[in-house]
Amino acid sequence: MHLSLIGSISFLFIALMIDKKWLKTNRWMKLGSMLLFLGFLVTESILTLTGLGLFYNGEILLAGSAAMASGILVLTLIPGEKNDSTT
Repeated sequence: MHLSLIGSISFLFIALMIDKKWLKTNRWMKLGSMLLFLGFLVTESILTLTGLGLFYNGEILLAGSAAMASGILVLTLIPGEKNDSTT
């Protein structure tokens, strides 16, 4: 369930925001998306391996979580263009 919610819904919302032009496609958006995606892959891999009883490393899990948080922060703070229209 964790994998489905974070992987499907979160990335669907990011794709929707890009499609609706709410997120400007630039290097900041690419960096934030990459950090979020890599953090997601790392944490879900560690959680899956832990569930199978094969591997656990709290530091790697923490690094993946920090990457996801950093990616969300970058996506939230993307510098946007000023809207000069007064409508």
